[in-house]
Amino acid sequence: MSNTNAPRFLPARGDEAEGTHIALTSGHACRVHAVSPVDGERGTCIPDRFRREAVALGCGIVGIDENKTSDQGKKTTKQSLIVDAIRTVVEKDDKEQLQGDDRPKVEVLSEIVGFNVTTTQFNKAWGEFVNELENDDGPEEA
Repeated sequence: MSNTNAPRFLPARGDEAEGTHIALTSGHACRVHAVSPVDGERGTCIPDRFRREAVALGCGIVGIDENKTSDQGKKTTKQSLIVDAIRTVVEKDDKEQLQGDDRPKVEVLSEIVGFNVTTTQFNKAWGEFVNELENDDGPEEA
């Protein structure tokens, strides 16, 4: 029997058909469905251990922030969280949080975003961050 006060999660945008699959490094996994296969209600109740990852993957919560977006109107994703964390660390310019090449340390980013950032995720986010800087440098055209 499910807790009636527990938040019900919705799948991330693009995952509505099959639901968002959440897998933890502990080996535990679950799926967030738009309509619960257990009780037919909108959203899925998931155990506490999956909630942080669900939010990081872009899952919404029924009745609260269902279409979570960033300030620019974009969907919040793991990638956008990492890019935002990179921006924060670079702007802070704390040498203890930076590698020798003045890029943020991956472990610092992991601490900020609340999940383990892989080197692949970091490199992709760094490229996106650099592209944003290059696009912002020139004068805006009317």
